[in-house]
Amino acid sequence: MEVELKYIPTARQLIAHNSRAKYILYGGATAGGKSVWICNDALRHCLYWAGNKVGIFRWENHAFTGTTYETMKKWILGIDDPDSGSPGKFVKEHNQSNRLIEFYNGSTLRYGGLKPSSSASGDPFSILRSLELSELFVDEVTDMPEDAFTFLSTRIMRIKAKNVLTGKIEFPPARIAGTSNPSLGWVKQRWIDESRPDHEFIQSKVTDNPHVAKDYENMLRIQFAHIPGWERKFVDGDWESLVDFEAVLPADWLIAAAKRETEPGLPVEFGVDVGAGGDLSVITMREGMRGTVVGTSGSKDTMDLVALIQHLADKYAPSLIKIDAIGLGKPIADHLAAMGLPIEYIIGGAKSNDDRFFNYRTEIYFELRELLEVGKISLPNDSKIINELGVIKFHRSTTERTVQIEKKDKITERLGHSPDYADSFAYCFAGSGFGYTISALVGE
Repeated sequence: MEVELKYIPTARQLIAHNSRAKYILYGGATAGGKSVWICNDALRHCLYWAGNKVGIFRWENHAFTGTTYETMKKWILGIDDPDSGSPGKFVKEHNQSNRLIEFYNGSTLRYGGLKPSSSASGDPFSILRSLELSELFVDEVTDMPEDAFTFLSTRIMRIKAKNVLTGKIEFPPARIAGTSNPSLGWVKQRWIDESRPDHEFIQSKVTDNPHVAKDYENMLRIQFAHIPGWERKFVDGDWESLVDFEAVLPADWLIAAAKRETEPGLPVEFGVDVGAGGDLSVITMREGMRGTVVGTSGSKDTMDLVALIQHLADKYAPSLIKIDAIGLGKPIADHLAAMGLPIEYIIGGAKSNDDRFFNYRTEIYFELRELLEVGKISLPNDSKIINELGVIKFHRSTTERTVQIEKKDKITERLGHSPDYADSFAYCFAGSGFGYTISALVGE
């Protein structure tokens, strides 16, 4: 059987194909050839190891169906596109109900969404636990929580296959690869900001992709020229240009605050986010317009946190300690108040002081937004904190003419953990705003 494959990798795609890293991020510009690379790398591993088991996924199945699956149809199934050659001749059977492609050499490719449906059990890893693979690929990996991605490490290197070049039965190279457009969050922290072992980042650009129209790049540059940061983000694949119009705290403002040096001043106040269910408790301090982290605790014993706050209060003498007083935070706040410490109870779901905000939690986050916008505050130059602050989004209610930040469980799902540092800094600077300029956001 003669099979023609017309895929010719670009220079950057070839770097990604040849990478020996266990964790690969091929990320950057839109139309940079990222999904094409995923499909062809998965096909390569299915063909080079007979009996291999590989997976291509996105977090949401509906997103996979509308995007990644269309790329798979061309480059793996060879459907209705002569540009890809005839890769479909390798396919013995395609079971669309089970989302499984079987090749003549015994290899299989699973595909679809990794997030359980709303009707499934409460286990967020139920689909992940069912995987038995040697390698897997995740398109738009920023859509999934970090803990889900971390759990994927337990689902690879579970299959031996026959190396068609040597005839040996072996474990194919361990590989978990993802693609993404530039954005703040755990993906940027893991591959861009930190130097983690066995991780490799390959940047994609529009100019890398020979399969787009000749004037496609120029069209995008003209289209995005009037939108600050979009040309760098979506055309050049620049991970330092992270424009997100739904972000409460824009990335460029956060990065500027992290680089800003502000002298300590008055007032000295604490913000305390009380961790629950294994989350971290975080204590931040503002000295005038300078924000720092002064303490964290992972202890499940609430009295350990009380003792830590008391110790820090003795050391820094804050004029106010603003503490999350919902759930576990309430008895801790009560205990500290009984000890004579200056406690302010923060109740995020309470009514806002300004009726343009959905609740008090939204209001204090927009106070922090304004301080960032006018360039008044400094924050720790810590990618973990900046990424956490930058992923929180808001939406507008046109009927009630209010602004609301997204629910905490949505933020937690995207981060893979509770936004402990972000909430603590929001509490810390609560009451420091300069008046609100959000009329454009609520349509006034």
